[in-house]
Amino acid sequence: MNLRFDERRTTQAVAMLIRLRGGAISYLKLMKLLYLVERESVIRWGRPFTFDRPISMDQGTVLSSTLNLIKEDTPANEHTYWKTHISPPCGDHEIALLKEPEYDELSPKDCELIEEIFAKFGRLDRWALRNLTHTLPEWHDPHGSSLEIDYREILMSAKKSPDEIGQILSEIEGIALVDKLFS
Repeated sequence: MNLRFDERRTTQAVAMLIRLRGGAISYLKLMKLLYLVERESVIRWGRPFTFDRPISMDQGTVLSSTLNLIKEDTPANEHTYWKTHISPPCGDHEIALLKEPEYDELSPKDCELIEEIFAKFGRLDRWALRNLTHTLPEWHDPHGSSLEIDYREILMSAKKSPDEIGQILSEIEGIALVDKLFS
């Protein structure tokens, strides 16, 4: 499934998590919280939140393109929405807000989900969150590599019926197809 990553929406979600954390956050903790937002969005609403590619890595579940943004896998001189608003990691591997974004890509329902996930898991430290993501049924030990996470596994772990899973996956594939046709 080739979904187009939504950098603007992701940046706004990350900015909101950073703000909820008090202005800076360990990028490991951020990656776990954002993955939990993504996961819950798929379970609750049948659609990805960021349209990023979820993967299993040694340190647990992450969103691939978001991790690349954090690790600055873009040319230093390339201007991106992310780089305008989010700092590179420094100090204790923390990232911070450089500039408050508009939150025009997030609905009130989206903001509530981010706040809910933060309220539930935001007090855990980065290592406890990493350990938590190792207990998720869709995480598989990649032994030093990475493995793509199938939305089907997330939905199965949430006890969705085979019919519900089929419908949700079909709708996600439809989103990817429409996006491809109009991009």
